Amino acid sequence: MSKPVRAAILVRISDDRAGDAAGVGRQEKDARALADRLGWQIGEVIIENDVSAFKRRTVTLPDGSTALRVLRPGFRRLLELLALGQVDGLIAYDLDRVARDPRDLEDLIDVVEQ
Repeated sequence: MSKPVRAAILVRISDDRAGDAAGVGRQEKDARALADRLGWQIGEVIIENDVSAFKRRTVTLPDGSTALRVLRPGFRRLLELLALGQVDGLIAYDLDRVARDPRDLEDLIDVVEQ
C-alpha cells in the first residue's frame, strides 16, 4: 500500500474587485473535493487573493543589481513546502492559477525534480 499524498492547495485570483474572495473560495472548495476523492491529505492551503501571477515589479537582487520579478509570497511558500518535503503534491484549479511567468514554472519544475 502506498503512503497517502500530503498536498498543498494553491488558489489564486488576480483581480478581486468585489473584495469578497468568492473566486478563491470556489477554487478551494473544488480542490478539497478533489483531495477527498483521491484520498489525499491537505498539508496547507495557500491563498493568493487579488495577486497577479504576471505583473512584474523592479526588485533589488542580492548582488545589488535590479531585475523585474513577479512578487508572490504564496508561490514562494509552495516551493518551500515542496523543497522541504512538507508536502509532496499540489492541487490547483488550473495551471494558470499556479504560474503565468515561465520563470515561476521553471522554479516549480526544478523543485519537483530534486
